[in-house]
Amino acid sequence: MLVEFGSRALEERFRSSREAARAWGEPVGKKYIMRIRQAQAATTFTELQSLAALRVHPLRGRRRGQWAATIHGRWRLVFRVDEASNVLIIEEVSNHHDD
Repeated sequence: MLVEFGSRALEERFRSSREAARAWGEPVGKKYIMRIRQAQAATTFTELQSLAALRVHPLRGRRRGQWAATIHGRWRLVFRVDEASNVLIIEEVSNHHDD
């Protein structure tokens, strides 16, 4: 899949493990980069959903239309998907219980 970023900061944190670790701590930063690489390696969104470790699931309420995947512990990756063009758009990284 093609991966796009909702902000320049999210893209910079993918390109630099140092910046990712600075933003979220080393374990979450490393997993963030790994999760993006997994998304890039997937050929379809269905294939990405089949990766059990990611626990990809749709969000509800005010986040309807967005999806989440586990990064590390309570940390999650929030994104949108354009299945027609096979693009995943990273919107944020959040600590699920400290939103």
